[in-house]
Amino acid sequence: MVYLHGGGWVAGSLYNHRPMAAAIAKAARIPLLLVDYRLAPENAYPAGLEDCITAFLWATDQSPTGQKLSQIFLGGDSCGGNLAAATCLSLIERGERLPDKLVLLSPVLEAACNPDRQDRDTDPVGGNAGMAGVPGLYGIDPELLGDPHISLVNASAEDVACFPPSLIQASGAEFLHWDARTFAALLATSGVRVTLSSWPGLPHVWHLFTDLLPEAREATDEIAAFLC
Repeated sequence: MVYLHGGGWVAGSLYNHRPMAAAIAKAARIPLLLVDYRLAPENAYPAGLEDCITAFLWATDQSPTGQKLSQIFLGGDSCGGNLAAATCLSLIERGERLPDKLVLLSPVLEAACNPDRQDRDTDPVGGNAGMAGVPGLYGIDPELLGDPHISLVNASAEDVACFPPSLIQASGAEFLHWDARTFAALLATSGVRVTLSSWPGLPHVWHLFTDLLPEAREATDEIAAFLC
């Protein structure tokens, strides 16, 4: 599995995501590559995305067992979920090998402020005020926010129909639950097998709290079951 960490495109690292990534790898019993992609704003879009594409293509030829990979998965959380979905879209456009399954955890799939996506008192992390700062943080022209490589909810039905079976997990209490619901509906309408798993009352990317929340372990087990 190739995994892309979250952090709003500007933060996050291999270190703070290592326990979570290890939990997924252990539960699914698979090798996992955690990607150290370039962060904005020092490295403006599309630098980070290009790193993720390069890492995935590299991984397709690097079997830990020395044999040709029969399956390879792709996943990410928060903005890492954005990058994972955007990587998948880019691979489709380039005619490259696709992941066999896609896992998106509390993903950001709409980079613009959308009136249909409402702020929530139950989410202290995400909100429209924060989304207003995306162009400056990510290093993009505000007019590009609608680009489907940044706002995946705008991807064409033709491209979305090529996506692999997908699992999307999001908390019902978080601002980004709208993204999860909207993209899951787009996948389903396009004929892609998709599971939208909604978890009530949990924080954004609760999977990180592997030693504190039983729901983190339960969500990890659901990921493993989906991959296996």
